[in-house]
Amino acid sequence: MLKDICNAHSSNHCFPLKIALCHVTTEADMSAIWKLLGRGVAAKVHKNPCHCCGILSDNLAVPNDKPCDVFCSTNPPFAGQCYHRKIVDSEIIRTFQEEIDLSLQQLKVDISVINEKTKFPRNEDPRTAPENNVNPFSIHFVP
Repeated sequence: MLKDICNAHSSNHCFPLKIALCHVTTEADMSAIWKLLGRGVAAKVHKNPCHCCGILSDNLAVPNDKPCDVFCSTNPPFAGQCYHRKIVDSEIIRTFQEEIDLSLQQLKVDISVINEKTKFPRNEDPRTAPENNVNPFSIHFVP
């Protein structure tokens, strides 16, 4: 009978009442942001070590192709390599979205044009190979 009674502290009954993103003031707040975004912490532990930019841990030691506009280009003389990254904000996200939309528009082709130009058999079932496949354009062709 006690098995049927649920614990009030069970995860089945606990849910967040409010999630607030605000100014980071302590290390615990930073940890919460890292966990919420799934980014941050240490470069050797996570693939995305920074919660503010899109850098990957493999590229942390790779310098930029040209000096950044914020620090290196505005403070001459600059003789070293620039490792500064742009902070991802709404403007950069909008720019990325525009680039994605433009790329998708360039990739869109009418399927009838593809069907006319293709040499691949469109009526083949990719899950089952025929016994005798002599068509070199078939997905199942073995030379």
